[in-house]
Amino acid sequence: MAASLMQSDARFAGLEMLATAVVVVGSDGVTLHLNPAAELLFDISARMTVGHVFARLFSQSAELERLLSEGFSHAFEQKRTELVLERPGREPVSVLITACAVDQPAGAPAGIS
Repeated sequence: MAASLMQSDARFAGLEMLATAVVVVGSDGVTLHLNPAAELLFDISARMTVGHVFARLFSQSAELERLLSEGFSHAFEQKRTELVLERPGREPVSVLITACAVDQPAGAPAGIS
C-alpha cells in the first residue's frame, strides 16, 4: 500500500503547485488525488479522501456522479458546469467544474480531473 501511495504521489506531483483545485477520480469514482487547493476548497484532507468515492462526500451527489459517469463514457471531451456541493455540517461550496477524461497507459487506472 505504501508503495502504491508513493507512485500516486509521483504521478500527480505537478498538481501540487497549482492554485486551482484539482481532484483526480478513477473510473470507479474513487478519489485518486486531491491537490492542496482542493483540500482547502472542500475542507478535507487528501489522506482522508483518497480511496473513497469522491461524489459520496457530498450531500447531493447525483449531479456530480452523473457528470463523472458521462465523462468516463466519453460523452464529452471536456465539460464545464457549475455545481453547488455541500458536505454534511459544512457550508455549501459553489464551484465551476471542468471535467475531462484522461486516458492512461495500459494497466493504469483511468481518471477524471
